[in-house]
Amino acid sequence: MIKEIKNSDTRKLLPFLYREKEINLFAIGDIENSVFDNKNVKLFVVEEDEDVKGVLLKYFDSFVAYLPGTMNYRSVTKLMLENHTKTVSGKAEHVDLLKPFLAKESVNEKIMFFSKLFELKQFKNDDDEVRLASESDAPEILELLSKISEFDLQNAEAFITSMRNGSSRKYFIRRNGKIVSTASTAAECKDMAMIIGVATDPEYRKQGLATKIMSKMCLDLLKENKTVCLFYDNPAAGKIYERIAFRQIALWKMVYLRDSE
Repeated sequence: MIKEIKNSDTRKLLPFLYREKEINLFAIGDIENSVFDNKNVKLFVVEEDEDVKGVLLKYFDSFVAYLPGTMNYRSVTKLMLENHTKTVSGKAEHVDLLKPFLAKESVNEKIMFFSKLFELKQFKNDDDEVRLASESDAPEILELLSKISEFDLQNAEAFITSMRNGSSRKYFIRRNGKIVSTASTAAECKDMAMIIGVATDPEYRKQGLATKIMSKMCLDLLKENKTVCLFYDNPAAGKIYERIAFRQIALWKMVYLRDSE
């Protein structure tokens, strides 16, 4: 049985999600930030004889799946398609369980390395060039991200909503009057944060800007005693993250679907 969980009832799932808290950072962050009164964010539980087998997080037109138990995968994919999802993501071995039932709708997939910051290196926090963004900076950051070929098209409403509800903070560097490098957190909660959207204008690369932003962001998060995670598929970016002391803990897979509307 699959059922939607709403409002305060979502907190009942935290013990299950904390079994692999880093992998479930997105769901935990949304639960702690109480965003499920938003029509664009929903949480579903997959149960069998009242035993939780999996959790599905719908965020706008995407689903994040956590499926450590055995279940009716056809029913899970049916729910996703009925909700007009465009991407399905999660721990690679969990997403692979759904792929046979998504084959007709799947158009592409991406494998990423899911990594966690394991030790405190000598982060630098004396660079006032790195700024914390306000909502008024969002359009310019979105414009920069739209120019980066490695990134998917950003949902502007989701981008700004995350700033308003406190689940995301965004940093940037401005040079010559424009934002040229940026990075964000996502799904922030009391003890964790995911780093996403690390991007630099191609004209300003190889100047250490991404490292500056990452250092500032990681130091801020570590001062708040938060576990810091990220995922990536770019080998060059991976070298930067490894120098900062991120280490792979899982493979993350994203499957892109045809527009089902």
